[in-house]
Parts: sequence; C-alpha cells; structure tokens
Amino acid sequence: MSLFDTKATNWGDDEDEEKKDASKLSANAPTFSFGAPPPAAAAPTTFSFDAPKEPVRTATERTTSNQSSVGGITETLSKQAVSVVETVQTAEGDTIQVQRADGAAALVAARTWEELNLDPALLKGVYLANFAKPFKIQEAALPLILDGFKKTPVRENLLAQAKSGSGKTAAFALGMLQNVDLTKPHVQGLCVCPTRELATQNAAVVRLIGKTLVEEKGLVVALALSEGPSGGRGRGGRGRGRGARQEPIRGHIVVGTPGRTLQLIKARALDTRGISMLVLDEADEMDARGHRDDTRSLRKALPDACQVLCFSATYTDEVVKDIETSVFKRHPSSKVLIAATDEDRSALMVHEIAHVWCDAKEHPQGKIGIVEDIYDLLSAQQSIIFVNTRKDVSSITQVLKAKNFSVEDLTGGRGSTGMDANERDRVMAAFRDGKVKVLITTNVIARGIDVPGVNIVINYDLPVVIDYSIPRGASQKPPEPDSDTYIHRVGRTGRAGARGVAINLVDQAQSNNQDLAVLAALETRCFGAQKAPWTMIQKVPDASDVEAIKDMVRKKMASSSSDK
Repeated sequence: MSLFDTKATNWGDDEDEEKKDASKLSANAPTFSFGAPPPAAAAPTTFSFDAPKEPVRTATERTTSNQSSVGGITETLSKQAVSVVETVQTAEGDTIQVQRADGAAALVAARTWEELNLDPALLKGVYLANFAKPFKIQEAALPLILDGFKKTPVRENLLAQAKSGSGKTAAFALGMLQNVDLTKPHVQGLCVCPTRELATQNAAVVRLIGKTLVEEKGLVVALALSEGPSGGRGRGGRGRGRGARQEPIRGHIVVGTPGRTLQLIKARALDTRGISMLVLDEADEMDARGHRDDTRSLRKALPDACQVLCFSATYTDEVVKDIETSVFKRHPSSKVLIAATDEDRSALMVHEIAHVWCDAKEHPQGKIGIVEDIYDLLSAQQSIIFVNTRKDVSSITQVLKAKNFSVEDLTGGRGSTGMDANERDRVMAAFRDGKVKVLITTNVIARGIDVPGVNIVINYDLPVVIDYSIPRGASQKPPEPDSDTYIHRVGRTGRAGARGVAINLVDQAQSNNQDLAVLAALETRCFGAQKAPWTMIQKVPDASDVEAIKDMVRKKMASSSSDK
C-alpha cells in the first residue's frame, strides 16, 4: 500500500493510517538536503502560488538579459540552431554542454520556478521544500524535460549529468510531478534506482516536493522494494516465489529497484500500459553489467512513446552510446553534459571537498589503528567508511565494536550472505536521523545517498574495479583504479556547497605494494595531471600522530574551496 491518502482515486480504504504515515514522512523530510538552499533563502511570505506567465520583453531587454546571465545555462539557448551543442561556462567555472534533440523547439534556461509554468499546487510545494530557485542542472534540464514530454508521436528523452549534491534528484522529481495526470488512477511515472536505499530516498524526495499534490489532489507515490529476509515478502507483493500471489502496485508514481520492479511486471502486479515517464537514476550504473539486462527488459516492457530520463554524475562515452541505442531506442534525445573525458574526470569533482591520505605503515596498528585514533573526530558529526567487500565490512565492524566503538555496518547482496532488507532499512533510517554517527559500508550507498550531516568520508579500501567472477586473491593483474566510484564515494560529503574531507588509507604491505600506484592513478584521473604527486590528495605528515591528522582534517574543513 502507498504511504499516502488514496481517497481521491479510490485505490484503498486505509486513509487514516496512510495520512499518519505521510505526516511522519513530512516531519522527517527536512533531513534531506538535495541541494536545497538554506531556509533563509525561502520564498517571501507574500509570494503568490499562482504561477504567472513569463513577461513579454523587448529585443533589447532580451539581449541585455543574455549578456548579464552568468549563473548557469544562459538564454542564448533560445537562439541556437537545433542539434548544435551549446557550451556554457557557469559562475563556478564549470563547463556545461547542452544539445537539443533534432526538431526541438527553442528553449530558454529556467532561472525561476515561475518560468516553468508549474502546476500551482506543485509550485507551492517547491517553495515549502525551501527550493528558492533552480540549481544549474534544474535550469537546463527541466525545460527540456517538460517540452520533450509534449512531443508526438514519441516523447523526447534526456540524458543529464551534474556533480554530486547539485540537485539532480529534484530535477527529475519535478519533471515527473508536473507531467503526471492525477485524474487518471494508474501508474504513469516509474523511477528505477540501483539500490533500495536510493529508491527509498528518491521516493521521499518526490513526496516532499509533491506534498501539496498529495494533500490537495491525491497524489500517490508507491515503492517497489522487497522486504524482510531474502525471498520474503515484498512491497507490492506478498511473495517472490513462482506462483505466489502479487498485490498490484497502486500509485501515480512508482520508485523501485530494477530486479523487484521487473518481477512485479512479470507477475502482472505492475501495469505498464499507462507509463509515460521512466527515470533511470545513476543511469551509468543501471547500464553496468549487474543491472544492464534488467534495464533493457524494463524498457521493452514500457510503451514505445515513453519519455526516458537518465541522470548521473558520471558517464563514459561508451555508456552514452549504449543508452542512446538500447534505452532511448534511437528516439530523439537531448543531453546536458559536463565537459569531461574518460581519461580526465576533474570537471566532475566537487570543489568543496578536500582530499588527504594516510600511510598505514606509519601506525603500529595499521589502518584500523588510524580509525580508532580519529574516532572522536569521525563521530563529532557523521562519517562513512567505505570498504570493498562485505566480508571486510563485517570484520572491521566486529573489531571496532569489541573495543566499544559505536559503529554500524550496512551491506547489500542477496542470499544467505546478504543483509536482511528490514535491517538495512533500520540502519539507514538511524543514520539519517543522526542516531548512528559512523557507518561502515560497501559501495551500496556510494551513489546518490544524501545525509547532510556527513562531513568525512574514509576510503578504508581504495576503490578498484573488482571482477567477482575471479576468486579473491587469484587475479594476477594489478588492480584497476575505479575513478568514478571514487567520485561517487567522496560525493557523500560536500553536499550542496557544504565542505567535506575525504581520507584515503594506504597500506602497501596489505595491497602487495599496489595502493600507492592506485592512489596516484586516482589523483591523475580525478584531478588531472599535476606538477608533483600528492598535490590534490595531500599526505598526512605522520599517520601515527593522531593530533596531526585531526589538525590537518580540521584545517581542510575550515578552508574555502578557493584555498584548495
């Protein structure tokens, strides 16, 4: 069942209970930042929620406006020829490329919410959520989403890229909320995410921004996630085994993981005939080996005219081409991309995050000893410690808990080695609420997760590409640095302009003398070629000197992005 009132569409009888759940979510909603401006920037109390039409301006006024716009995608888009890439320099120094689909109408950047002509109830919800004005990705993407949805005979797709913590979630959430027809009681929007943690978060964002639509017009947002132990009951269904009866998904917008969503479609518990919007969050991961087949099957199960929106902070040229062919099905599509290459990912890095590394050989107890020494620093606000395998997450957690350190672990996976779904939800909720200060995890929450209190990320293991088909330790090849995973991991801090620090632990002995080479390659790929090693990822002078580590981290936290 949905967590929201279904009376308007006659989908259920549990209205009172669902309203209680909705109020609880609304009360907890401010713990999500998602690039939202600080409360002080909220709309004035005199604001009218009747979306005004864009004022008519003279040619001179339009020219002046174009010349003065430096905060994002400018109105020069309105003059470019279709299918021509427009390159725009933002005020922060980022280069963004916008390419409209063939035949797309001339568009302008949406520098205010009013320019988008949103539903008045949705516009009200936007301001109630403290979104005072669009962020860069929203400026560029939302006009393309809203205009592309109107196209016939097939809607125009969008592939969008923006840095971690820059407002991607709100961009596609608004696109879905604006285009859903609340007079039609069937599923119209589907958002698919690589993990249950991200799906749960995205559903909460849609509900937060669409709060007024929920209360006034009966919007229903449903989750498509499995629950309980592996093979147990799932949301939207009573069982996962063959022949088990599946309860139908009832909602206007459904958010879920690819495997569970596809399972519900095959069981005819999720009717896809009325779906007009598909969002692939972390689309490059959805195109990776672990999710690619499910993603292809999901797209085939949806109407051909469905609009597909792909969002991520990291794309490669190969992934972009694959999405255009297999997901967009070569239908017209627009792109909003950061000017980065596969070899140089520096344009994707968040400026507000500082990076340091510690040499474990300098500490008598190695990496675990460094974590123990700086625990009070990690728990002062909130921290995430990333480890490459579930087995090591468990062992590190046990060691720290045995020494009375307050930590929790969170891992994904399936079968007997996977973490119980309900336990994953409990741990993630406690971390969001601030009850858990230090979380030890795998890459399961490396992407998309936004917990505003996180100011330190530790790469206990440096991110490398792992071939799970080869037994652990059996590969004779040197590890391949995974720069995109590094970008996503460290992006759990430094959200929406806040400052953060990434601490990398290097253990040459444990890594067969590979860690330093991996870290050097990560520095080059993530920051570009440097005049000297450890320019951007600076070494802590002495990893055995706990005060030296704390002092360096505190200085990095206090420094501005211009000092880095």
